[in-house]
Amino acid sequence: MLFLISLGLRSINFSQTLTYASDQGEFLIDAAEILHEKPLKLIGIYVSSKKVEDKYFFIGSQFSYFLAFWQFILKHDVAKITYVFAVVNSFAVVFTFLVGRKLYGNFVGVSAALFYATFPFAINYSKMIWNPGLQPLLTIIIIYLLLKLDNKIIWQAAVGGFLLGTELAIEYSSIILLPIILSFIYFQNRTRFKKAWLTALVVFCFALASGISNLILFDLRHDFYNSRLMLKYFLSAQASFQLAPHHILPLLPLIILTAIYVLEKIVVNKKLVLFLLSFIAGINIFIYLSQLNRPSRVFGMPRNWTYSDIIRTSEIIKADQPTNFNITQIIDGDSRSFSMRYVLMYSQNLKDELKSTTEYNSSDWLYVLHYNDQDVIKGGPYELTSFSYHRKIIWSKPINPNVNLSKLRRS
Repeated sequence: MLFLISLGLRSINFSQTLTYASDQGEFLIDAAEILHEKPLKLIGIYVSSKKVEDKYFFIGSQFSYFLAFWQFILKHDVAKITYVFAVVNSFAVVFTFLVGRKLYGNFVGVSAALFYATFPFAINYSKMIWNPGLQPLLTIIIIYLLLKLDNKIIWQAAVGGFLLGTELAIEYSSIILLPIILSFIYFQNRTRFKKAWLTALVVFCFALASGISNLILFDLRHDFYNSRLMLKYFLSAQASFQLAPHHILPLLPLIILTAIYVLEKIVVNKKLVLFLLSFIAGINIFIYLSQLNRPSRVFGMPRNWTYSDIIRTSEIIKADQPTNFNITQIIDGDSRSFSMRYVLMYSQNLKDELKSTTEYNSSDWLYVLHYNDQDVIKGGPYELTSFSYHRKIIWSKPINPNVNLSKLRRS
């Protein structure tokens, strides 16, 4: 029932409210290389928010393989692949219930799962293709398995280390879980910890290394490229340790469980606790439903722009039967139009006709997404000026009341 409530809320008006922007397009293009070009990859996409000496470091390839699997199964359909993340997070709701019931009892388990299922923050982050979207499920599965392996310290160390390594390779912010998992193993085995702690620690380290073995192998082959850049970044003045909203995702199920457990202890009257939680859940649902007339826009989506608009744009370009063309958009910062690029390449099968992001100056045609009041003839970002300083509009078609698609050629 909790799974159905969670998935049901996430399913309402799904294609109109999913977040699909530059990051999602880049993730999908990177993963598609596994299916079409490079079946063996040690690393995934670069960490775009972290740059050292004009270089980026990379996450592991685990997330790319996860996406590639669903790209193959779902035939590159962006909405269906995004829906996988809604399903994944609905399973996180179920495991939150199982862990809560095991630790604190049925009442806390159900209450925490219901809160998680209806929390707008969690819902919005589960409607986008993004590596942190897997963190809540992986975290709560780790805790669930550690509970199932109670008093089996070596197995706990092996399972906890390997799964943490896997989660770490997917998103580096998962390092925050390291002290939590080690403390969890210690407190579950404190009566025999003195005898087995050294063995458990060695097993944990080897298991952790196994989880990130692809990154270790990449570094060994490339003069520790990733490790050196990360070390330089965190030792540099540009390193930022500000807490972004998505940084709490690996801890979200645990935070919710702890908060409701504390609330239950503070408020003795369970009927009052139930009323408060039901009231909060109702507010959550109201807030979420009030957002359904626009994309969730966790970040990245332009204003007045939806996934349906992207599909409509791709269909117009496909019908135009273009050759040797490129695309840009000036409705947001995604001037290389990665979100559109992926759909054109794999959903509309225009991969051979679409030039790369470094070939604007050799493209015969340029499609531009722009707001009605934006000038596409004068100036513009690099992609427009690289195509030509002197350009002419062949035609312009409305995508929605605010955005047009224009086809340009050199004049």
